[in-house]
Amino acid sequence: MSRRRATRFAVLTVLLSFATSLFSVAPAGATEVDRRIGYRCSSSFGSGSSDVRIKVTIPDQARAGVKVSARTVSFSIQVPADMVEMMRTYGVDSVSAEGRASYLVGDLRRPIKNLQIPDTDVPASGGMTLRGTGLAAAFTPEETGTFVVRVTRRIAATATAHGGIGDGRSVDLSCAVRRGESRRLATLQVVR
Repeated sequence: MSRRRATRFAVLTVLLSFATSLFSVAPAGATEVDRRIGYRCSSSFGSGSSDVRIKVTIPDQARAGVKVSARTVSFSIQVPADMVEMMRTYGVDSVSAEGRASYLVGDLRRPIKNLQIPDTDVPASGGMTLRGTGLAAAFTPEETGTFVVRVTRRIAATATAHGGIGDGRSVDLSCAVRRGESRRLATLQVVR
């Protein structure tokens, strides 16, 4: 494997677990969700599977016709030491990424905007944690009832390696929830 390809593969592997949470502030009457959902990701440099940990606080109830405010999204990805070692081997000093994702409340799809992992240094030893933020767009439920809140089937990311072979090269990554995996996070009751 060429160094350039190995560097891109290392960055791809790091982002196999690129994920988001929908709501980060716990309002009164909310469900705390902490679960793993399996994703299969691919790029022009390879593919693989990863379990993604999603931690999210979702309100239990909202009012029909009343906007549910946009919420800050935060997430973290633990990168195993062997993957980080591959990055070090090929001279990668840091990694950054941008993501594109959305969430569903019933059939209403809303974007998660500005998903970003800032430039994060590759440590001298061990694994690393990538932390990022974004903004889950506001929505206004129009109908009453109980609606399932779930992740969408697909997410996308672009990762960039800094330093070493392929400095500044980006890898586009497309991920889909693995077959048989539930995308359900919680339910939201909409009342008048």
